[in-house]
Amino acid sequence: MNLISLKCAIHYRTNFGECLIICGDSPSLGHWNIFEGIRLDYEEGDYWQFDILINEEMPVFKYKYVVCGENENQKPIDALRWEEGKDHCVNLKEIKDQNKNLVQRRDYWGYEELSTDELFYETIIEKVEILNKQTKTSQKNHFETEKKSQSPVKSEKKSHIETEKKAKALLKLKKLFMQ
Repeated sequence: MNLISLKCAIHYRTNFGECLIICGDSPSLGHWNIFEGIRLDYEEGDYWQFDILINEEMPVFKYKYVVCGENENQKPIDALRWEEGKDHCVNLKEIKDQNKNLVQRRDYWGYEELSTDELFYETIIEKVEILNKQTKTSQKNHFETEKKSQSPVKSEKKSHIETEKKAKALLKLKKLFMQ
């Protein structure tokens, strides 16, 4: 029986007395039971990680992260928060077809199979949308101020120009990622 080593890490800030558990649909992940799942190891900077050996005969498995309260022996005592969104999936058949025996993943809370590039792209789109709203608000405020005083206020005009420059730069990045 061939085994695949799966190493995953996630950035998540917990409170004192809490830990992260991974549980899923496979026997090694506890069949969705937090008490049978795997407690992740904490690393400095709010990173949590685990590594397990998975039987590659299982074609696909799904999992989620769960924030749990823990006792003094670092055992989970209750589920405080289940990760929202779709389950994370690992397709072991694809991994086997690529002749890999080690898989390393960087997961993000609430994102199913999202690569670092995709997360960066989503962040850019969110920033572009925010800057577009700020630009519209800035333009509206600028024109209202101009009407009231019949002369533009320099600080508002400068802020408006800076916001427009940022929005244009982020739009260029967005176009790059859409190619």
